[in-house]
Amino acid sequence: MKELVNRLAADPMEQPGFFLGLVQREVLWPDITAPAPGLLAALDQHGAAVRDAIGPGAGWLDLEDLAAYARGVVEVAAEYACHDMPAQTQHWLSLRLASVCGLASDLGYLPSVTAV
Repeated sequence: MKELVNRLAADPMEQPGFFLGLVQREVLWPDITAPAPGLLAALDQHGAAVRDAIGPGAGWLDLEDLAAYARGVVEVAAEYACHDMPAQTQHWLSLRLASVCGLASDLGYLPSVTAV
């Protein structure tokens, strides 16, 4: 996870779509196309938290807002990446970034990666 966070943190995010595409490729594990029963519920809960954090009642999320949120999560994680992250934190980080990608995909900013 440390290497992943450092790779993502190194991207200057000059193009929000490119950054989210990078997050999508790096974070979404192969099993996402055939998710375990609780995974979709967890992603949905994280997605709701992301929507609320970006702007409760905003109605529409734009690409820049989603990319900036993901970038913020990555930057905070990078501050702690020099330490070993507990497995629970790594799991949370993966779910949160995957949920941002899911929202971006649902809104047409990224290609869909699930076969659900």
